Amino acid sequence: CTFHIVFTETFCENLKKDDKIIITYSATLNEKAVIGGTGNPNETWLGYGHHSTTNHDKTTTKTFELPVFKYTEKTAGIKTGLAGATFVLNKDSSNSAAAPIKLVSIPAPAGKTGDFYRVAKTDESGITEITTTDSGKFIIQGLDADTYYLHEKKQPDGYNMLKESVKVEIDENGVITVGTDARVVNEVEVLNN
Repeated sequence: CTFHIVFTETFCENLKKDDKIIITYSATLNEKAVIGGTGNPNETWLGYGHHSTTNHDKTTTKTFELPVFKYTEKTAGIKTGLAGATFVLNKDSSNSAAAPIKLVSIPAPAGKTGDFYRVAKTDESGITEITTTDSGKFIIQGLDADTYYLHEKKQPDGYNMLKESVKVEIDENGVITVGTDARVVNEVEVLNN
């Protein structure tokens, strides 16, 4: 159990018939949160008297990750990671400067490699731009099911800037679709020429 709220005897003695007590809380998923899959279960209940409890109310909070691969094809059909591309992620299709999602760099989870970021908590300053390294790959964790736009702010030297932002949708089951034709992908691939 993460927290308890205890009602004092004095408080309980002052309750009147049909009084309602409403408990509202919010929580932030931490680094132990399950990404995708079955989600993160939560359960609440009220214990009263000596051994009585209400029904347990259960919810599941899901969070997802967005893997991105910035690449070029110097040889047809061979995808090579591209360093030096700078991206911003937000929910505005037309403006990369509009409310960019703040991120924090994190170590790669056990058994995984690459550049990992998570959505910053409200009390963290975070960064708003990600620049690709030699692998061309990065993964953003802690995203809700929603529509996002990946804006290229700076292209690598000698390459063309993307003409449009990449529309990315993550559904309630963590399925990622890209573009206006909603292609289902496991990784958002962004080609530079």
